[in-house]
Parts: sequence; C-alpha cells; structure tokens
Amino acid sequence: PGQKILLRGNHDYWWSSITKVRSVLPPTMYALQNDALLLDGHVFCGTRGWALPTMYYPLGEEDRKVFERELIRLELSLDAAAKLRDRASVTVMMHFPPLLADGMSTAFTKLLEARGVQRVVYGHLHGAGIKNGFIGKRNGIDYFLVSCDAVQFSPMCIIEEEGPPYL
Repeated sequence: PGQKILLRGNHDYWWSSITKVRSVLPPTMYALQNDALLLDGHVFCGTRGWALPTMYYPLGEEDRKVFERELIRLELSLDAAAKLRDRASVTVMMHFPPLLADGMSTAFTKLLEARGVQRVVYGHLHGAGIKNGFIGKRNGIDYFLVSCDAVQFSPMCIIEEEGPPYL
C-alpha cells in the first residue's frame, strides 16, 4: 500500500539504468537519480552518497572519485528540487549517511545546509554500526536513520502534518 520512492544503494547491482528501473515500476513507485519528485506537496530528491572521509579513514583515489561524483549527483538533485520547490519542504534521501554520530560537518552537510533542506533520511548502517549514525537536528536539518533494523522494521513518520503521515 501507499507510494514508494526508491534510491540506489551500494548493493543494488541489478540497477543498470534509471530508464530500465522506471520502466518496470508500478504507478505508485518512483525511482530517483539526479532528479527530484513533487509528491503530495513535498519535494523528494537524493543520491546514494558514499563513505565519509575521516581523520582515521582517509579516502583512497577510487573512493575519492566516487565521493566527488556523489556530491555532483546530490547537487543535480537539489537543482531539480529547487525547480519544483515553490513553498514545499524538501526531503533528501541518501543511502549512505551524510554525517556520522559526532555531528561534524561534511561536504554533504555543507551542501544540504546551503540549499535549505528540511530533512534527510538515510540508511546503510546496520547492527553495531547503527551507533555511528547521527539522529536529530543539526543546523536546521532533521536527520533520520531509517535502515530497517535501526527502526525495528517498522514505518517511521518523517513528515508530521494534517492528513496521512509520511512513513
């Protein structure tokens, strides 16, 4: 039931192209890639993201290339969201966390803040890794870790308003 918005994750090897993915989806499912979606008065956009560089884990050359490409994809998605936005709120979806539990700024958070995003939902962290996620408000943005085991395999309300909740 309901409407579902999909985003590519790090294990989605079956996702060959956005055109092919969209061609097999039913009318109530949407796939995002370098674009945005206006749905019931809310704008959704996002990108997969990538591992975050830290002082303990600097990115190698290949990881750095992927990280920078994902930043560009987020920027393209936010550009598309800006065209749809009007007065609508913007929710960014990412597979990888845009920041870690310490709440330190990253290239992703700087871009999200500069673009006036209201909320970010992300996953990727499971089991013992859940403690490494940031949950809460930072610089005006609400961050939600929504990996299945982080939310006890239950829907989570991310947009509270009159009418049906966005779970």
